[in-house]
Amino acid sequence: MTPDKEKGVTDSIVDSEPELQIRYYKDTDTLVLSGDMTGSNGETVARNLVAMSDNDGWVTSVVLEHAAELLRPYLFPETRQEK
Repeated sequence: MTPDKEKGVTDSIVDSEPELQIRYYKDTDTLVLSGDMTGSNGETVARNLVAMSDNDGWVTSVVLEHAAELLRPYLFPETRQEK
């Protein structure tokens, strides 16, 4: 028995990691990081950060609201405004 099976992880999950999909929606300033599965249950992890999960509780995507506003200082530090 492999260590993964001892932990209850099935071969299908271990052997087939989904491709990361990154989508940005400019009209809502929302960044979505997801795999191949979809989820309909959302839980707020932190302000502007929501983890979506399927009916079995597996996290299927992470949604960052106000993405450009929050990430701009890290992606483009030269545009950071001094206070």
